[in-house]
Amino acid sequence: MAAHKIPTEAQCRELIDSMLGMMKTTPPPGDRDWASAQVLIAQVEAMVRDNRQRGVSECDTWAAFTKMLVNQ
Repeated sequence: MAAHKIPTEAQCRELIDSMLGMMKTTPPPGDRDWASAQVLIAQVEAMVRDNRQRGVSECDTWAAFTKMLVNQ
């Protein structure tokens, strides 16, 4: 059985940056979705920026990021 590996801070930071990049470059299917996507991107960027300034763990930020996406 494979052991569950906890990601490193660097891996979590890479996940955050990669997902934000995809969100910014992948167009949503409709105009209304585009406006909602821009709001979500702005919220995520603000949360990431604030968490990094406060020294919050990148992995905690990644968890909050994914929660924001799931609950949109």
